[in-house]
Amino acid sequence: MPKVKGIVEQLINYGKVTRPVLGITFAPEQSVEQLGVSGVLVLDAPPTGPAGKAGLKSTTRDSYGRLVLGDIITSINGEKVKNGSDLYRILDHCKVGDEVTVEVLRDNKTEDFKVILESRDD
Repeated sequence: MPKVKGIVEQLINYGKVTRPVLGITFAPEQSVEQLGVSGVLVLDAPPTGPAGKAGLKSTTRDSYGRLVLGDIITSINGEKVKNGSDLYRILDHCKVGDEVTVEVLRDNKTEDFKVILESRDD
């Protein structure tokens, strides 16, 4: 019931439901599985979005056209992220404006980033 209560409060206060987002586009699960890792591969983290502002790295191409993988999100606030469903489930328990700790795999090392969640523009 807490989720329903939160939705009702948002409808009363704002006239709509606001959902918190990291502001990323991520790769299909099959792509990450082929890499032999678990998590969510960031394809795009625009610099004006929450994740981009925090320093998360997008997937790009180098000067030779080769793919340079972006960050792979492995956990949020200590909760494991194995796929997009996990990511959405964790964000469903957060609110717009919350600061979350996003753990990523970058260059075979883990790094933590503090991301302030924003609302999705609908």
